[in-house]
Amino acid sequence: MVAAASVYLFIGQDNPAKQAKLKEIQGTILPQDISDFNQDIVYAKDITLRNLQERLLFLPVRSARRLVVIKQAQQLKEDIRTYILLYAQAPA
Repeated sequence: MVAAASVYLFIGQDNPAKQAKLKEIQGTILPQDISDFNQDIVYAKDITLRNLQERLLFLPVRSARRLVVIKQAQQLKEDIRTYILLYAQAPA
């Protein structure tokens, strides 16, 4: 398995390019047959800090990693942004 960064940030309006890169990451770190169990895709406007923390603590199923995707991250509340920055420095 290829070592990968813990946090990725995609910026810009090129949604097809972002989707292609996300698919590449999914294919690299998630076993295809159980990827649904090891990833969460949420929207920033709908997530709370507690909900994000819970998702980051879920253990992966038959995999070394889980993937949490936050779409429209520009809409994240300040407390969640701060938490993500701190988490990126020392991920669980």
